[in-house]
Amino acid sequence: MLIRVGGGNAGIGDYLKHGIKNGREHTRDELDHRVILEGNLEATELIINGMNTNAERYLHITLSFKEDHIDNETLSNITSEFKSFAMKAYNEDEYDFYAEAHIPKIKSVVDKKQKILSNVNHISMLLFPNTI
Repeated sequence: MLIRVGGGNAGIGDYLKHGIKNGREHTRDELDHRVILEGNLEATELIINGMNTNAERYLHITLSFKEDHIDNETLSNITSEFKSFAMKAYNEDEYDFYAEAHIPKIKSVVDKKQKILSNVNHISMLLFPNTI
């Protein structure tokens, strides 16, 4: 498993739903099957968009896997375990958490620079304490 941690200010809902990314020709529906693992994306977007700051509003954590097949139950268990570890210092009412898995329909794509990019099973998580 490879873990990548980033963050952002806006646009994450559109990215997760539609796969829009600079330099990418394929949409999310063309690239992946989306599996909602925990949370409500629309509610999470409302919270993010309601934050009165131009600074980072959320963490976007991606867990990527080399395995070609991971069942939904395993993905859900991984999500629960990661959430429990990452949010150990918080009570449930002190943060928001959303997670969805992307299961590739297309295993590799060629980018605009003619580089082959692998599309692997991965979980995208959004989390932030309510104190932001």
